[in-house]
Amino acid sequence: MFANKTLTSIVMAACLSGPALAQQDWAEQEAAVPENPLKSAYFGETHMHTSYSLDAYIGGARLTPFDAYRFAKGERVSVNNVQHTIGRPLDFAAISDHAEFLGEMLSTQVPDAPGHYQDALVELRGLNDVDEQRQWFLKYVINNMRSGEPQHPPFYAGPETTKTAWKEIVIAAAEQNYQPGLFTSLIAFEWTSAPNAGNMHRNVIFRDNIVPDLPISALDTVDEEKLWAWMAEQEANGSTLLAIPHNSNGSKGLMFEPVDNAGNPLTLEYAQTRA
Repeated sequence: MFANKTLTSIVMAACLSGPALAQQDWAEQEAAVPENPLKSAYFGETHMHTSYSLDAYIGGARLTPFDAYRFAKGERVSVNNVQHTIGRPLDFAAISDHAEFLGEMLSTQVPDAPGHYQDALVELRGLNDVDEQRQWFLKYVINNMRSGEPQHPPFYAGPETTKTAWKEIVIAAAEQNYQPGLFTSLIAFEWTSAPNAGNMHRNVIFRDNIVPDLPISALDTVDEEKLWAWMAEQEANGSTLLAIPHNSNGSKGLMFEPVDNAGNPLTLEYAQTRA
């Protein structure tokens, strides 16, 4: 994604745990998976955060999406030098890090990424006092995201960092860990709109790896109707995706209003679009 090719090398060397299954082999292996006409029950996770979510990182998360998929598949991961395992592997998992600040989190964690040595990110990496963590988070995230018109923070190094994080971390981690018939790794993200502290979050999950160049974030729009319009555009481009409301109990009633965002009564078309 960048002219400096060493960035991708560093990211992949740090995150990959083995050879990825070549995409041309997927169809053959998928075709070989037996089907149960009586259907089967599958168990998995539709929402989790990693170090590529700023709130998780500031709380101490250092495992990447690559690590999270490995954990979901039953492999051991180390947290603070302690080995952990899920015990019973999952059938599927969607790692839905916040679309907001994906590029900033690449800059935070990858030494070769643009912006890595900006003062605010140097400070972020050095925070170890809970009060300092709260103050930093309040300054750069909470006040910003709840303003109604959130913006990238001043330490954002530009859209190429977001594109790289989306392609080389989010998508690559899912593609590397997909095992037809054994484990389904779903490409996903969280759209984290919170106007006036009303939680309108959605976890957006793709069925396959036909995905856009970038996810939509609350930095693009805090309007869920525009999120749905964006999703329709992705469907027209060949994607299959859905959005799951997240923490609707914290929406201050905004997810349950009897009118649309223009104040009009709900219609059949609106309900079908929302569904």
